[in-house]
Amino acid sequence: MRILMLLSSQYVTGPSELCLSDAEALRAQGHEVWFGCDTRREGNYARTIEQAGFTLRRELTLCQVPRAGEVVKDLLALRRLLREVDLVHARFSHDHLLSELARGRTPLVRTVENAKAMTRRAGKDWLLRRANGVIVSCEPYARELSSRGVAPERVHVVPGRVDATRFTPGPSRLRAELGLEHSPTLVIVSRIKPDRRHTWLIDAFAQADLPAEARLLIVGRGEGREAVEAHVQSRGLTARVHFTGYRKGPDLVDAYRAGDAVAWLAEGNDGTCRAVLEAMACGRPVLGAAEGAIAEAIVPEETGLLVPPGDVAALALAIGRVLRNPGLAESWGQAARRRAEQFTPSRRAQALLSVYERACS
Repeated sequence: MRILMLLSSQYVTGPSELCLSDAEALRAQGHEVWFGCDTRREGNYARTIEQAGFTLRRELTLCQVPRAGEVVKDLLALRRLLREVDLVHARFSHDHLLSELARGRTPLVRTVENAKAMTRRAGKDWLLRRANGVIVSCEPYARELSSRGVAPERVHVVPGRVDATRFTPGPSRLRAELGLEHSPTLVIVSRIKPDRRHTWLIDAFAQADLPAEARLLIVGRGEGREAVEAHVQSRGLTARVHFTGYRKGPDLVDAYRAGDAVAWLAEGNDGTCRAVLEAMACGRPVLGAAEGAIAEAIVPEETGLLVPPGDVAALALAIGRVLRNPGLAESWGQAARRRAEQFTPSRRAQALLSVYERACS
């Protein structure tokens, strides 16, 4: 099968990383994937696609802030391209609209990435009802789309994936560098911005029944760091909360391993919540908000705990329970690893192919 994947972004972010991962898994199963992305604005996504050995169709501009004539140019280019592929998979609304206008009889599948993408907008539900298949990350999103008139048989829940050969249990250099080998430690790995709920976590950590040596590691960067640092100071936690900065590659794996448990409190740009699966693959239990794909990845009382979003007291109790019981944390972490091993890229590719085949039929 030849698939055209469209994502109108110029940067490697959560959705674009997922798109690339899907393409690599599909290629490994013998399928051909072409890409379209934002080729007008400066960014690293186009280069990353080509470095991965995929065909990038540079005749497509796919800029969400188009100049005069660019939309018409993209429509004409897409009309030609879609005669050469078996299916088009659109990731964003901009890609979806252009594909719908240009596709003729070519089957079209759309991924609705996250809660933000689920927001009702004029014309969006019409577009979704026109798609041959719609992919979401969790059952509540599937039910909502069905209630909005999208045929239930066209809505498919496709869970995320994790490379369990890369994200593995083991000791943490970061933890040793900070001298926390004997300190109960909670980690959050996330972009630091208001919608990732760091202040909720800080308030809960301050309220939790914990020994004085317990620590919170905030891993990541972002426009909200200054405000979060101020909140830490206001709660008198400066000595107990460490900002470790942005981590990638082996250092990202090491950061997950630094905690006795990991917190993940909002889905972010990638609605499959890959950070939950990465933490679980590293053998760490996860404390998560009871919503979206987070609630479907974590098995309460087995691989972690779920708490109502924004409930400080409930999160404080969860933190206290897991950090005060190292044996429990270790047992849940082992179960989390076993569960994460089920979310393989090849299994996700098979699920995608099933959606594609149904769309084509």
